[in-house]
Amino acid sequence: MQNLGDTVKTRRKERELTQEEVCNLAGVSRNFLKAVEANRTNIRLDLLLRVLELFGLTVTVSEIQNLKEGTE
Repeated sequence: MQNLGDTVKTRRKERELTQEEVCNLAGVSRNFLKAVEANRTNIRLDLLLRVLELFGLTVTVSEIQNLKEGTE
């Protein structure tokens, strides 16, 4: 099972978007997107939801809990 950061990165590449383009479309910083794609756990949920929405992705409460705990 792919983790959230890998899923975001895969979708970005499938759509042939650069990190900069995703950041502009989602209204987030490049450092934030790098943190998401690197599966860092200390990220703002509101900004994560912007990125997920851009790719038509959703996240469940259990996935958020797994991010918080650093598990998959």
